[in-house]
Amino acid sequence: MKKLKGFTLSEIIVVLAISGVVVLAAFEVILLLEKHMGSLRKSFNYKEEVEIVEYALLNDLNTHKGYYSYKEKTIYFYSPLDTVAYKLRDSVLMRKKDMLSDNIKEYCLFFEGDKVSDGCFDAVSIQFSCGTRKNNVFVAAPNDANIYYSKERTNGI
Repeated sequence: MKKLKGFTLSEIIVVLAISGVVVLAAFEVILLLEKHMGSLRKSFNYKEEVEIVEYALLNDLNTHKGYYSYKEKTIYFYSPLDTVAYKLRDSVLMRKKDMLSDNIKEYCLFFEGDKVSDGCFDAVSIQFSCGTRKNNVFVAAPNDANIYYSKERTNGI
């Protein structure tokens, strides 16, 4: 009778054990990568949110005249064609009906370098906070002669 060549039972068990260890290690690496991708995605979304707020403010500030109402906690941007309102409630910044950010920690408005609590402004500083990271946005627009006239009229009312 011929002897058949093949693997013994102990050899097959050793191969299965080694394969199981390799598969477990691969799953651990995949889980670790998934965790890091989640934190990278969160960081990217935060940076994107800050950039969207900065772009919207820069665009509106350079095409409109800014006015802040402390009573309403609202920033208004006026132009002959359009009015845009930003509402600031707690840590939320809304532009029209769109929520731009819910990570606002602090904001300041300036006119010619001085802090403004109410009225016309030409610069906005916003501090965001997301966990341990902090990011500041400062947006300013050049002034023309009309802004001084508007300031006198609105502050005199």
